Amino acid sequence: MPPSLTLPVPVAVLYSPAMAPGYKTGAATRRAILLALLAEEPRTIRGLAAAVGVTENGTRGHVRRMERDGLLMVTRRMGRLGSEVRLTAAGKEAAKLL
Repeated sequence: MPPSLTLPVPVAVLYSPAMAPGYKTGAATRRAILLALLAEEPRTIRGLAAAVGVTENGTRGHVRRMERDGLLMVTRRMGRLGSEVRLTAAGKEAAKLL
């Protein structure tokens, strides 16, 4: 994060590609995940990966960051069903701003 910013910073700013011009930040993928979940939830990691066109492992990394930021809630389940990913209230508000 550029040193000129102070926290709290709006989510729309943190997930903006303009935050790090010339660098691959993953902001576009995280925005796509928010919008995919706004359209349909819950989704599995596999479903999210297919929706946004990223590998399942890449999607897991983004989901972990977004869960840490308080935008997503992950219900981990054992077996073939996989984890369910849902938007939190903050995630829904952030998705509406995108």
